[in-house]
Amino acid sequence: MDSLGCAGVVKIEYLRPPDKVAVFRNKLLHLDERVIVSVGVAHPKSPVVVDGEVVLDSGYPVVWFVFPSEWYDLGKVYDKEKHLKGYYADIIKPVEISGDTIKIIDLFLDLWISPEGKPTVLDEDEYDEAVKRRWIQQKTAIEAREKLDRLIELVRRGLFPPKFAVDFDPVLCQKS
Repeated sequence: MDSLGCAGVVKIEYLRPPDKVAVFRNKLLHLDERVIVSVGVAHPKSPVVVDGEVVLDSGYPVVWFVFPSEWYDLGKVYDKEKHLKGYYADIIKPVEISGDTIKIIDLFLDLWISPEGKPTVLDEDEYDEAVKRRWIQQKTAIEAREKLDRLIELVRRGLFPPKFAVDFDPVLCQKS
């Protein structure tokens, strides 16, 4: 992480097994030993709809929180008018960091959290297909489900998203 600098750019290599790789270049906002925060623009394959409302669509700004030792990342999602839509957590393997590049391996399960704190599990069908096709190992699949269940428990207890993410002002750029 030492080569990542505030006001710099972080390259995110996002692997969706078995072989779909997307590369994003986000503006780095914050860096310390616990979290890397960057901002980018969403490009979902289709709008994400929860309870009949579009909560994530192409062009929406997202502040991404990557926790190097955790099995999730977290996006603080805003609409094009900069209104908070909610939080999007991807269940992932703990990231690899090399220079200015963060390598993320997606484990298919996602969690949407409304601004009011209501959790909604997303992409379970994609997870089931990935397990069936053995795109992720059985042990990893079990771990992914356990991590998702743990996040849901934390949401219900009011402990997730973390206060740092909720309070984070995306115009700040600081290195601690």
